[in-house]
Amino acid sequence: MGVVHLASIGKRPGAVTSALSYLKHNKDNAAFSDVKGSIIESVILFTSFEIFDGAASVKECHNNQYGTINESGPPWENYNVITAAKKFIEKELIDIIPEKGDLSVCVVNPNDYNDCFKKIAEVVLNLSHQNAGKHIWANLTGGTNILNTALLEVAFLSGRIARLYYTFLSDVEDYGNYLQPPSLDNTIFDWREIPFVKTNFDASHYKVLETLAEKKEWCEDIECLSRLKKVSSFNDLDLQDFKIRYLNRMDGREIVRDGHKNELSEYGLKILEHIQSPLFKALLHWEKTEEFTEQPSPFEVVWRKPKSRKKKRREQKEKK
Repeated sequence: MGVVHLASIGKRPGAVTSALSYLKHNKDNAAFSDVKGSIIESVILFTSFEIFDGAASVKECHNNQYGTINESGPPWENYNVITAAKKFIEKELIDIIPEKGDLSVCVVNPNDYNDCFKKIAEVVLNLSHQNAGKHIWANLTGGTNILNTALLEVAFLSGRIARLYYTFLSDVEDYGNYLQPPSLDNTIFDWREIPFVKTNFDASHYKVLETLAEKKEWCEDIECLSRLKKVSSFNDLDLQDFKIRYLNRMDGREIVRDGHKNELSEYGLKILEHIQSPLFKALLHWEKTEEFTEQPSPFEVVWRKPKSRKKKRREQKEKK
């Protein structure tokens, strides 16, 4: 058992490292009493190729002493963001990361929602299969809004992310370059959890879209309801209730209405394609994940905790 942290990251490594540092120093807090194993076992960063490759680097960051702005050494200047994260883990977190703990990177286009959703979903499904018993937490502090929105959707749909959290900074300009929490005052820095529950997917709503897509032309209200009554959830609806509960709410967005006739809009077609994709269905239904869980990991391990000397000696003896 242990916690795998997913985090989006941009040019500010402290958005990730300060949260991990907080967890290290507060791991015995009652709020984390449910954690079995290490509170930080692995970290997976979602970022752009420019960040991963080092083309977009951090000009300066400070590895301060925990809870203060006192520096524990000279500033880290012109660092690859991923390199800064690795160095911080080796310097500050290695004592609580178990053997086989690691840091990985998944490269995404942070301004393309579909790419972000696809990559995050594949990672979550892969972890759910290969790391049975591991808890998945997600940090929403860094990266782009698009990337974090995709992370939220995967969390709500799948129910496989146990915690969502972010770190609060009162002034990013003053404190954003610090790698550890710059203060113990929670009005300056705070680690905050976002309460959430798995989304209850409204299959009936999207069954209307499927019915209109199958028709492939204008469909009268009464005909649409007649087709849907083959599905039990629509049996008790009369035509007026059907209009109020579904057609009127969907008008102008997912469907186009002309009097008593209905047709799927372009947006409705995009939504339908999204929810009919194997990846979307795998997030909703545990039994349909084989296509994704049996594939190679969609992320690259960039650092792994070295084996202890004791373990190395034991392995050498076993080889002899």
